[in-house]
Amino acid sequence: MIVLIDILGKTISDGFPLLVQHITESGGSIPAPADHPNCDRVVSYFALCDVPQSVLTHRSGIWDRITVGRSDLFYATESTLVKYISIFLEDILKAMKLPIHLENHLGIKHITPDICVLTYGNRLVGVVEVKKPDTDILLQPTVLGELFDQLLLIEGFYSSGPVIGILTTGVEWLFAWFTVDDNCFKEVNFVIDSNDQYLTPVKSDNPNHSSPVGLTPSQLSHWNHGLENEDDLPVDFSEFDFSESIQRVLSTTQVINIYDNYHTVFQHIYTSFIRMSQVKLNYRDGIPRCVFQLHKDQRLITWHAIKDIPINLETGLCKSRFPRRDTKNLLAIEDLGRGSSGRAWLACTQSENPAICVIKFSNKGDLEGMEHLNKEKIWWDRIYPEFSAMTKVEIWSGSYALVMPHFCSVPEDERRTYFSSIEQLLRDKFHAAHLIHNDVRWRNIGTYLNRYGESIVVLYDLQSVRESVNQTDNWIAEAMSNLFKFDSL
Repeated sequence: MIVLIDILGKTISDGFPLLVQHITESGGSIPAPADHPNCDRVVSYFALCDVPQSVLTHRSGIWDRITVGRSDLFYATESTLVKYISIFLEDILKAMKLPIHLENHLGIKHITPDICVLTYGNRLVGVVEVKKPDTDILLQPTVLGELFDQLLLIEGFYSSGPVIGILTTGVEWLFAWFTVDDNCFKEVNFVIDSNDQYLTPVKSDNPNHSSPVGLTPSQLSHWNHGLENEDDLPVDFSEFDFSESIQRVLSTTQVINIYDNYHTVFQHIYTSFIRMSQVKLNYRDGIPRCVFQLHKDQRLITWHAIKDIPINLETGLCKSRFPRRDTKNLLAIEDLGRGSSGRAWLACTQSENPAICVIKFSNKGDLEGMEHLNKEKIWWDRIYPEFSAMTKVEIWSGSYALVMPHFCSVPEDERRTYFSSIEQLLRDKFHAAHLIHNDVRWRNIGTYLNRYGESIVVLYDLQSVRESVNQTDNWIAEAMSNLFKFDSL
């Protein structure tokens, strides 16, 4: 009982428990160069903030994970380490009372940080990558390359910065940022940015909202395009050039051992969280605008710097084309959000007049994800046979993905005009076929222009479709009531 009381009384200033490996002796995972190309590092100065006593004396829940009567933490897998480190970091955030929180595994397939740091408005502002302890593992070129790709997702793709990332084994800690941001991290005082937030889109947990806020440029704009399959059109051989190559180098601190220099590590973590809470929006100060390229039938994901995205996301100015079936590369140009079944990206071909589509990766593992996506493809063929040539399950950058047509979001001020069209869609496409769609929400509704210029409504995210042989149409009335109950999201 004395040991238990001692553990429950531990504060952040008491340090970090001793980590002890058991069951397996395997070391940390080191990415292959094909997944994350090498990254160089330059040791640079990192200005540290003073830690207030109120943070140091905050209770530390990490000690609660220790078995009664022991003083160390057992681990066998990286996921266990991620759990321990998340608990430790969450306690620090609670003590600091910052408006940021931690989430696991948000990203794009193998560019997926172990721990993502987000604002409460779900804007991605920092990453933490965890490795099992091993000799010099934090300094391995591809491990640094993995963190580089994750930071590029934030500052290059989402345009938020200056961004900082943390590499850790729990025992050793390394803090890194882009070299072009060196001057920012040499200063202790920095200005809070107050621009409107561009959020990383995620599914809303609020049951009173029919959809999450549509915050991406394409979802906010009044897109209005048709659908033409490029297989039926002349081949477009034009290509636009990427503006420049991306230098793969990070500025970092030295590797710091938490048992030898606990308060130094803690001061770095504290300062890093303050930096993350001050990340600027629409930040563009040396890191070029980047998109990542998905490669068909290859595991590879490549980053590319471009001067301008070939589609105007604010106006939706683009061709009404869907990519040819022999397309081998797609540029992911916008994160359309993550729901219960998967994460979707707006993608286009690398041409001066690009064709566009949506590519969706499952939240499940490879085999289970393939089954889920194939099932959704079957629903597409059954409900929307007119799109059968445009919906397909393929391997993109090493993972199964469902490729689909892009549909324009319905502008909030125009939603009432679609009441009859949506109700008719539910009756004709679903109820008449003895089907129920269990997630009729604005985030799953879009439109396209048919050959006569008429706006046709489509209900997608078909993972929630269910058979119902003897159903009444009560579900339609309930869906319509929920859909139009909330005028604002």
